[in-house]
Amino acid sequence: AFQQSLIGTAKQVVVRVRTLAEAVASLETDAKQGMADVLNAANTSAAQLADVNARIQAAQVPGLSYPSPDLLDQRDRLAAKLQDLVGGTSLLNEDGTASHQVGGLSLVDRTLANRFVNGNGGSPVNSQGVPKSIALEVKSGQGGAQRLVSLTQPSFEDGLGTAPFTMVFSDGKAGAYAQLLSEFVPSMKAGLNLFSATLVTEVNSVLVIKDEAALFRFEAPTPLVGPISVGGIPTTLANFTSLLDGTDPIGRSF
Repeated sequence: AFQQSLIGTAKQVVVRVRTLAEAVASLETDAKQGMADVLNAANTSAAQLADVNARIQAAQVPGLSYPSPDLLDQRDRLAAKLQDLVGGTSLLNEDGTASHQVGGLSLVDRTLANRFVNGNGGSPVNSQGVPKSIALEVKSGQGGAQRLVSLTQPSFEDGLGTAPFTMVFSDGKAGAYAQLLSEFVPSMKAGLNLFSATLVTEVNSVLVIKDEAALFRFEAPTPLVGPISVGGIPTTLANFTSLLDGTDPIGRSF
């Protein structure tokens, strides 16, 4: 009777864990799409700023002609928009043009606009590659060679690809999404994994019967974030679903 009561209570806990896990997964999906949308919008604004810069240079003849106030207003609005989207710093150059840098990387350098791309160089940025497989495509000059610069860096290496990571974005909308994807979501997943594994271990310690033929147990079938175990039980989140009734003594979840 005690075991049946424990199983019933554990099932209720599992339902709540699943609900929270689904909420975290939904938040992660939304943040990835939001980051992709922000980077694509920044690409558009960066190209527009480079175009405005070119027109400012063309209108600039010292002592004879100067850029119109409308051009300068467009320059300032586009620079402000880039700050809102991806943060960073806007710089006014001596020729009246504007440049924009993010995390030490040049997004716009006068008439040259770099762009955010997927890890393979393709564009527009899609949510599948966010956050670790996105990069800044950097040009060496107009029509020059291009190279990809990663926008993420692992905080430390754990050999499993699951270590926390940092991104070049620290402010703007991209900075908010970066914090969600690099800090909040991973910490929530790790916490749920640890809790799930601990629940499995604790319930097993009560349900295990000395006679192995009558051994029943909870299982955490598939790790979500790598082969990390707690008390010999692999961590899990994605497949830590409702516990099913079973009579098979080994390998069946309640």
